[in-house]
Amino acid sequence: MHGVPQSMDEVKQLAGGQYGDEDDVIIAGLQNWAQELLDEGAEGGYFTAKIDGNILHITDIGGSEVAAPALTGQTYVEAFKKDARGTLLQIQNALRKLIDTHEIQL
Repeated sequence: MHGVPQSMDEVKQLAGGQYGDEDDVIIAGLQNWAQELLDEGAEGGYFTAKIDGNILHITDIGGSEVAAPALTGQTYVEAFKKDARGTLLQIQNALRKLIDTHEIQL
């Protein structure tokens, strides 16, 4: 899936077809969002984002985990269902902090 759903309405429009159920669409969309931010922040595809429950795993080009920002008390899917735009902003803020403080770097 390409793109990033901004709301549950958009998720519902995509769910059920080739993109899987709502949870699959949310995870793919959040991973796409994180990937876009990482690619922009690092000026290239040096890192990979993968969501697993409440953890956003960031790996480098060699496959080593370099960061793992986590939500407290809920998964990324649950967070998105409650507040889609807030969850996107939370990912953006977490990645911006990692990049700005050089916690992830080339």
